[in-house]
Amino acid sequence: MALDSNDSEFTRLRQYNNFSIIDWNYEYSTFTKFNQARLHASSTLQRFIYTNLRWIILISASFLMGVITILIDYLSNWLHGLRFNVCTAGFWKTSKTCEESSLLDWSSSLFKFIHGNSLKIVSNFFVYISLSICFALAAAFICVKYGTYARKSGIPEMKLVLVGFYIKDFFQIRMIIHKTISLILVISSGIFLGFEGPLVHISCGVLNYIIDLFPNFTNANHAIKRELLSSGIAIGIGLAFNAPIGGVLFGLEQIQSFFPIDKLMWNAFICSTLSVTFLQKLHPFRTVEVNKSFEVNLKNNWLYMETFPYMFLGLICGLFGILFNKLNIHFAKMRRSRIGKHDTKLQIIEVLAIVIITSLVSYPNFLTNLTLPELLENLFTDCHEESTSPICQLTSTGEIFPYKSVGLLLFTTLQIFLLTSYTYGCSIPGGVLMPSLVIGGLIGRLIGTILEYIQYSHPTASLFLSCHNENKQCISAASYSLVGAGSFLAAVTKMNVTVVVLLSEVTGALTYIIPIMLGVLFARFLNDMMLDNSIYELWLIASGQPYLASNLEDNLSKCELATIGSDKLMVDASQLSVLYDDYMITLDTLIQMSSQCPSRYGYPVLKSKENPQLIGHITWYEMSLELEKVKNDSIVSMDTVVQFSSKEPGTYSLQHLLTPINDLYIISSSFNVLTVYEIIDKLKIPNLFLCYNNANYQFKGMINRDDLIEMVNEVEVDKEFGTDDMLPTV
Repeated sequence: MALDSNDSEFTRLRQYNNFSIIDWNYEYSTFTKFNQARLHASSTLQRFIYTNLRWIILISASFLMGVITILIDYLSNWLHGLRFNVCTAGFWKTSKTCEESSLLDWSSSLFKFIHGNSLKIVSNFFVYISLSICFALAAAFICVKYGTYARKSGIPEMKLVLVGFYIKDFFQIRMIIHKTISLILVISSGIFLGFEGPLVHISCGVLNYIIDLFPNFTNANHAIKRELLSSGIAIGIGLAFNAPIGGVLFGLEQIQSFFPIDKLMWNAFICSTLSVTFLQKLHPFRTVEVNKSFEVNLKNNWLYMETFPYMFLGLICGLFGILFNKLNIHFAKMRRSRIGKHDTKLQIIEVLAIVIITSLVSYPNFLTNLTLPELLENLFTDCHEESTSPICQLTSTGEIFPYKSVGLLLFTTLQIFLLTSYTYGCSIPGGVLMPSLVIGGLIGRLIGTILEYIQYSHPTASLFLSCHNENKQCISAASYSLVGAGSFLAAVTKMNVTVVVLLSEVTGALTYIIPIMLGVLFARFLNDMMLDNSIYELWLIASGQPYLASNLEDNLSKCELATIGSDKLMVDASQLSVLYDDYMITLDTLIQMSSQCPSRYGYPVLKSKENPQLIGHITWYEMSLELEKVKNDSIVSMDTVVQFSSKEPGTYSLQHLLTPINDLYIISSSFNVLTVYEIIDKLKIPNLFLCYNNANYQFKGMINRDDLIEMVNEVEVDKEFGTDDMLPTV
C-alpha cells in the first residue's frame, strides 16, 4: 500500500504561504461537498441552525462594532478636549456635554496660583502639548512594540485579502485590541488623521473573531470567510460617517472580489444598517455622536450660473488631490530610505516630531483646535449675523474684503494638507478619508467666501440682480465647501458614486447633489488622466505588493500590452523546477529542491522527461510543509520513491498535494498580454500554464501573477511579502 498522509481529497484544508493567493475553485468545491455531507447527516433543527448561522455571525459583529465605536468616539473626544480644559461638574464629561460654566481651562483649575495672562497662556499650552505628546508617543509605542498591522490604515490590505491573498496575523484579536487603543490615542493627540480606515480593519478583525467562534460553520474555508469579511468594510465606513448606504457603496467601489456582487451587497447592506442603528440607539452621549450629521444651512437653491464655478472647483480640488497622493507616496519612499523598516527608535522619534510640529502650528489656530468632524461641521454651515466663527468675517455690505477669513482658510488648508500628506503612513493608525473631506472643504470654503464677497460688493450686477431685488443671498460658501470636500475625496480615492451618496447622507443636502456630482466628475476625470490610481492602490504598488488593478483595459497608456504575445511574459519550462512522475524522484531529492529559495512558480508535475505531458501542479509552500513533516516523523526512509498522480505500494504518494490538470488554467501562447491580464484578474488565480497546440498537453512554460504585475506596474514585486514597513497595514 502506498504511504499517504491524507487520503481525503475534499476534507483536506489547503495551506497557504503568507501573501499567497488562495485557490478559489478548490475552496468553494471543498465547502460545497463539506456542506452537503453536513446537511445530509443533520437533523431538521441542525440544518436550520447551519443555514442561518451566517446571520447570527453578521448581526453579532454589527452590534459589537456599534458598541466599540461608541467607546472609541467617547474616549477620543474626552481626551481630545482634556488637552484644553476640564469639566469641574464631572471629570468624565466631554467638552460638549459639560455645562459652559463648569468648563475651565487648566490655568483656572489646576494652576489657580498662577496670575497674569501670559503665565496662564504658558501653563495652558504646557498641559496641551504635554498631553498631545504623551498620547502620540503611547500610540506609537503600542504599534511599534506590539504589532506591525496595528499601524496605519488597513484598507489597502483589505483590498488584497478580499482578492484572495492570505495575510498571516492580520486579523489577530490582540492586534485589533492594540489598534483600537492606539487609534483612540492618535485622535486624542490632535494629529490630522481620521479613524475610518482603522475602523474598517477593526470591524473585519471583530468579524473574523466571531467567525472563528463557530468553526463548524466555515470549516476554516478561506473563500466563505472572505464572503463574510467583506461586510466588515461596510460596517467600518458606515459607523465612521454614520452613513449606512455610503458604507455599502464604498465596499463595492473599492473592493475587488471573486464572489458575486449580490452576495457582497446584501450582506453589507444588512450589517451596515444594523450597526448604524445600534450606534444611534445605544449612544448615551447624544451630543457627541460619531461624526454627527453635519447640517448644511443652505436656504437657497443653487443658481445655474454657479455651474462653472462648481466645475472649476472640481478641477482645482482634483489637481490638489492628485498632488496630495503623489506627495504622500514621495514622503513614504523617503521615510523608507531614511528611517527603514525595523528601526523602532527612529519611528517613535518621527511620531514625536510630527506631534510637536502639529501642536505648535495648531494651538494658535481656532479651526485646528477642533476635531476633524467639528471642523467639517463649521465649514458646512453658512454664516449668519450672530456667527462668531473666524471664517465669518464678511459683512453683508461687502465694503471690506475678508482678509482675515481668507488668510485663515488658506493657512489652515496648507497646514492640514502638508501635515496629513506626511503623517498618513507613519507608524501610527489613521485614515485619510476624513482629512481629505476637510482639505477639500477648506478649499471650497475659500473660493465660496471670495464669491460671496463679489456678490456683496456688486449686488446690482446682472448675475446677482434677481437676488438683490428679492433681498436674499445667492452665493452660499457652505455649498462650495460641500462640493470641494467631495471633489478632493474623489481625486484621492478615485471614487464617485460613493462620495456623492456619502455626503448626501452626512449632510442631508439633497438640493446640492448635482453640484457635488459635477465637482466629483471633474476631479475623478483628472485622476483618470493623470494618475489612474487611488491612494490605496498607489501604496500597494509602491510597496511592491502583488496588487493587480482591475481597470487596465481602460488605461490608454498600457494599450501596447494588446500587441505583446503571452510568450514574452512566459517563463520557459527549462527555467522552472519541474517534477517528473517517473519513479525517479525520491524524498531526499525533493528536500534538496525545496531547501532552495522559495519559488513563486511552485512545481509543475510532468509525466516524464521523454514525455513532458503536464499532469498537475504543487505549490512550494505545501511541498515544504509536507517534507518538514516527513523529516520530523522519521518514519519513512529518505530514499523512498515519490509518486504524484497515483498511490502504488512501496512509494510515498503526494497525490493529495497535486492540483490536477483539470483544475489548472491552460492557455495558448497565441494569447496577448492583455488577454492574460483579463484571465488572471477576473479569475483571481496565481498561475497560467502554456502548452503546445496539441491534445497531449505538452508543457511549454508558465505565467505567474507577479510577473504580470511587474510588467503592468513597472515595479518589482517584493519577495518578502508582509515585511515591508512601508505598507499601510490597513
